[in-house]
Amino acid sequence: MGEVKLKINGRDYPILCDDGQEGRIAELASYIDSRLQSIASSGAATSENHLLVLTSLILTDEIFELRDNLKIADEMLGTDGNGQTLVDEAAISETLHSLANRITMVSDRIKRI
Repeated sequence: MGEVKLKINGRDYPILCDDGQEGRIAELASYIDSRLQSIASSGAATSENHLLVLTSLILTDEIFELRDNLKIADEMLGTDGNGQTLVDEAAISETLHSLANRITMVSDRIKRI
């Protein structure tokens, strides 16, 4: 079991994590602290607890926005969110076969010229 000492808003927090995850946890904590410092410098918070709540809300908003964007991308790509294609594979195969036949016909016409 790994341990990482994080510093968020000037306070140390020892965190246990799976071996090999220390760098990722430190990276996440650094991001949290940078967002927190940005909010703190704006003067939006009235106390440390308020600052932590505001930071949590802003980070959660970022997550929700990314999730919504991913859902839109999945819909545009025709996937279900888990990478599973929702498009009819038989229709795709038929379309590709039709395109291959057209390419062959064009190629034959060019050879005759």
